Amino acid sequence: MTQFRLHPRVRFREVAGEGVLILQEKSEVVVMNETGAVVLRALQGGACDQEQIAAKLSAAFDVEVGDAAQDAAAFLSELVSLGAIQEVE
Repeated sequence: MTQFRLHPRVRFREVAGEGVLILQEKSEVVVMNETGAVVLRALQGGACDQEQIAAKLSAAFDVEVGDAAQDAAAFLSELVSLGAIQEVE
């Protein structure tokens, strides 16, 4: 299964309770909601696949893993499009 990791030129920090994604190559800052912060925290720890991220979302928000998997897939796709994360084999 495809794994994802933060792009080497991207930083994630939590500031005043909000997730802040810093895209250094684009000189952009993106503020994340709590769901986004859970995903990015997981990716800070190393490469994760969609199932691992869905499990973390399910645990954090007490939702079914299947529902979390759909949300994870959509958000991961958005992060790839932003250049914030990379797919790794």
